Amino acid sequence: VGKEVTNAILFFFSSGRMTHQWNSTAISLIPKIDNPSSFSDFRPIACCNVLYKAITKILANRLKPLMPTLISPAQSAFVEGINIADNILLMQDLLRNYHKENLSPRCAIKVDIMKAFDTVDWGFLSEILEAINVPEQFRTWIKACFMSPMFSIVLNGALEGYFPSARGLRQRDPMSP
Repeated sequence: VGKEVTNAILFFFSSGRMTHQWNSTAISLIPKIDNPSSFSDFRPIACCNVLYKAITKILANRLKPLMPTLISPAQSAFVEGINIADNILLMQDLLRNYHKENLSPRCAIKVDIMKAFDTVDWGFLSEILEAINVPEQFRTWIKACFMSPMFSIVLNGALEGYFPSARGLRQRDPMSP
């Protein structure tokens, strides 16, 4: 099996093509509550192909050395070695004396971008990769992974049809943690 996996990965990096079989994702719906009655009562879990995950892990590892130059020091989400829970402590410190009247006027806003991964525009992502001077071959590999997914829903233990996606990224993908 090891030789076939290695050959498949080498094929991807030499051709820049991601086959539909490798980029197919099975979506299983896990109930959030007992007796779910609507789609919002389920949490979709995506199960990707092992070859896809190996390829994206290789790409992510190759990008790691560039990350400190691309990510602001103020960024704390999705940065290796930084715990996002530290943001909670920071907010507690900031808000501890927020109510005192002798301080200058201020405002606090909490923003949660709902479904952020689902709404990423591939054209915008492509433009950003070019703007930050990611080499063309590397951009080709990244786009092959992100811009050709096929999804299938698992119903009663069986895959039901396949449908393409037109935007978005897979959450917890090595390339989009």
